[in-house]
Amino acid sequence: MRKGSSESALHSLFEYGIIPYTPIIDSVQDFLEQGIEVSFHYGTRDWMDTEFNGEKVSQILEEEGAEVFMVDDWDHHLYFDNPEA
Repeated sequence: MRKGSSESALHSLFEYGIIPYTPIIDSVQDFLEQGIEVSFHYGTRDWMDTEFNGEKVSQILEEEGAEVFMVDDWDHHLYFDNPEA
């Protein structure tokens, strides 16, 4: 884990028991109403785009008005999973 990275920050927050009580998926409409553009980027092999109550998270996000980008042959860490692409 790189010092000062977002991964390091999340690890530190979770270490002290800080957990999200409101999933960001529940706030998409609020962001859009405030003029904040919302986009999510997933690798096609990303573990985050799993089914939630029978529907993929990316489908729910799109229905809420967020832009969703699927990157072929990538996993969760888009910034270094497939540097040859």
